Amino acid sequence: MFSVVVPAHNEAASLSRLLRGLLGSAALDELEIVVAANGCSDNTEAVASSFGPPVRVVATSRASKTEALNLGDEAASCFPRFYVDADVELDMTVLREVAAALSVGPALIASPAVAVRTKSSSWPVRAFYRVWSELPSVRGDVVGRGVYAVSRQGRRRFEEFPDLIADDHFVRTRFQPSERAVVSGSKSYVDAPRTFRALVRRQARVRAGNRYVDGLHGTHAEDRRGARGMWAVVSAEPARILDVPAYLAVAAASRFRSRRLHRGADPWGRDDSRAAPNGAE
Repeated sequence: MFSVVVPAHNEAASLSRLLRGLLGSAALDELEIVVAANGCSDNTEAVASSFGPPVRVVATSRASKTEALNLGDEAASCFPRFYVDADVELDMTVLREVAAALSVGPALIASPAVAVRTKSSSWPVRAFYRVWSELPSVRGDVVGRGVYAVSRQGRRRFEEFPDLIADDHFVRTRFQPSERAVVSGSKSYVDAPRTFRALVRRQARVRAGNRYVDGLHGTHAEDRRGARGMWAVVSAEPARILDVPAYLAVAAASRFRSRRLHRGADPWGRDDSRAAPNGAE
């Protein structure tokens, strides 16, 4: 049996898609889902409750992903344990394959590969992700997918989730590279921002959150926008040279914006430009 913790803040529409995808192919008693609604002003709680068992709802009035993760974690009972953003799309096949990777070791944390859907996004956003998604550090890392899972042994590496923006990077730093696994044959699907401005905001949050975690714990986030990785992508696929200007523009703008952010800023970073849930590339 797996546990899935879903922190959800005003995610009624996206949450329905996620839960249908998981429950549609789950066997009896295979899955436990804990939706941690936090600071919701829409009907997120009602939507989650309407699915019935194995979905349970816990709630807090504070809009805080960290508080939601800890609340859901406390209510969950099984391993491997998945932490899944409400706007991600995946099914039980993905969970089973990621769980299998954790069962054989040495991985203690694992995630699927990621597919970023950009059909409804502007050209600069599509160009950025054509480079970003092929970076060696992105393809081989366990963060940035909207979902990761830990084994029982892996969960012992940290106590509660600290009050940080970059919860996934914090968890990642608890494990050595040899203890992390990306299941390349499986994919989680996430929708890209629609606009350049929204993408810069998202990337700035990633930079600021990672930088704060690294400052606290003396770790280092591999720079997914580094020149070496970018040129490795171009070398492998020369046509990507046309996407480099947009990629560099996003990197520069997000780096500048990230300097103005701090740990407590914008706990959810709602992206109102995000592509429609049923968009596909």
